[in-house]
Amino acid sequence: MYPKISFTSTYIEQLEDKKFALHGNLTIKDLTKHIDCFYNSIYREQCKSMGARRMGS
Repeated sequence: MYPKISFTSTYIEQLEDKKFALHGNLTIKDLTKHIDCFYNSIYREQCKSMGARRMGS
């Protein structure tokens, strides 16, 4: 059986014309951490929590 994973957003903010930040709480195996995901609609998405993670190209 796989562990339960959930994400609850706390708020979204527009940083620039096409750049946004998504803030929320990610829970894996009953451990919750706050994460910030930054999205630039021109380039790629970046999420930061305990370390930097990049998704997309």
